[in-house]
Amino acid sequence: RIQALEEENARLKKQLQEQQDQHTAQLQDLEAAHRDQLTSSSEQLETQRQAYVRQMEEMRESLDEQHRQEQDSLKTQEQEQSRRFQEELQQLREREAQQRQ
Repeated sequence: RIQALEEENARLKKQLQEQQDQHTAQLQDLEAAHRDQLTSSSEQLETQRQAYVRQMEEMRESLDEQHRQEQDSLKTQEQEQSRRFQEELQQLREREAQQRQ
C-alpha cells in the first residue's frame, strides 16, 4: 500500500512539474508576443509621427511659397503704381511747362 502511494505521489509530482514547465513555456511565449506587439506598435507610431512631421513641413513650405508669391505680387503692384504715379507727375509737369510758355 505504501509503495502504491509513493508511486502515485511521484506520478503526481511529475505531472505537476510537467504542467509547471508547460505554464512557464506558455508564459514565455506570451511575453515574447507582448514584446513583439509593443515593438510593432512603437514602429507604427514612429511611422505615423514621421508622416505627420513630413506633412507639417510640406504645409509650412506651401505657406511660405504662397506668402513669397503674395509678397512678389504686392511688390510688382507697388512698382506699377509708382511708375504710373511718376508718369502722371511727369505729364503734369510737362503741361505746366507748356502752359507757361
